[in-house]
Amino acid sequence: MAREGSIALGGGGWLTDIQPAGARRVVGLRGGDTVVRITEEDDGGYATQTTTLPMTAPTGAAVSGFYSLWADDDDAWLSGWGLVLHGPTTGDAGAYEVSTVALTGAPLNRPLFRIRGTANDNLWAIGVRYALHKTTP
Repeated sequence: MAREGSIALGGGGWLTDIQPAGARRVVGLRGGDTVVRITEEDDGGYATQTTTLPMTAPTGAAVSGFYSLWADDDDAWLSGWGLVLHGPTTGDAGAYEVSTVALTGAPLNRPLFRIRGTANDNLWAIGVRYALHKTTP
């Protein structure tokens, strides 16, 4: 049972990361596998939308979960074990693109614990001993 004044996140659980995503809305990562978008409505209430993330890398390997989320308007970027995921903050999980991260031509088989940025062409994915910078659209 939800406490008075709390927001139901659709399916329960807690947000492990949360980012502002435009006026009157935030986007969060719930449990490492679900993007939750919370929008304030005109009547003072809140609407939530959830998208369950694809949990398979391009190689077919299972993804154990995502650690971090960064959102900019309607785009979300997530970091996980050796990969970055990009897609809409709402909608079909099939719209997400999974990118493996390579360093000197070899896959980076390390966790990327945090992703942050200021725009889609200025993102940092940070892990143990690595800070990778994306500067292209």
